[in-house]
Amino acid sequence: MTITNSKIIKVLVGISWLIFGLVLDLLLQFGSVMGSKSIALALGQDQAGTLASILLVLFLVGSLVAVSWILVRGIQHVAPKLGWHTFEGQKLIWVFYGYMMTMAFGLIVVGLKIALVGDVPVADNQMNLQNIASTSEYGLLFIMVLSILVAPIIEELIFRGIVMNYFFRDHANWWLNVVLSAMLFGLFHVYSAFNLFDFLQYTLMGLAMAIVYKKTGQIQYAILLHGLNNAIASAMLLMLIMN
Repeated sequence: MTITNSKIIKVLVGISWLIFGLVLDLLLQFGSVMGSKSIALALGQDQAGTLASILLVLFLVGSLVAVSWILVRGIQHVAPKLGWHTFEGQKLIWVFYGYMMTMAFGLIVVGLKIALVGDVPVADNQMNLQNIASTSEYGLLFIMVLSILVAPIIEELIFRGIVMNYFFRDHANWWLNVVLSAMLFGLFHVYSAFNLFDFLQYTLMGLAMAIVYKKTGQIQYAILLHGLNNAIASAMLLMLIMN
């Protein structure tokens, strides 16, 4: 097999894993919601009540473990060392640097919005999350677990783990897979209703996480940054709903 053929096969396998990962992410969310509501209903309980909420968390966490295991195995074909490692202070600082980058990028997007359209509309993806969280305690719980736990792990395994290890990993220009990872992350968050500002916002957020992964060489720091960013956003959403 020639080097060119080997690279083509690697790209095709990477595309397959990318699509498979996105499908698994969708099934994880849809299956957890439908499973918890269906069981609660079958037992004569409220579909958004206490039992449904408990089942929702169990389904989300159980599915998260299973999907993460599958994705990690897929990534380890090209990155055998990918996994959870002991935290190192010199690498942990990159989580702070990454969060500062997301804040700076966010201010840039806000400035562009004000300069070009005169206001700062909430991103459609964020608005959808707010609407779901506002419907019931069940909806709020779903958004909190999804945002703080599920999304940081699954999305980082997909957009950093798969994308950055299957595409342009050994290219002379180290930033190519960083940019690709960031742009795909941005598209993922605006695919249902494309908006240039929303795309830019999420792309720059993905860029910060991709840089952190590239600099540390360990996915856990990108996951931690993603989780930190979402946890702070979720806390702000919770305060907004409570008020």
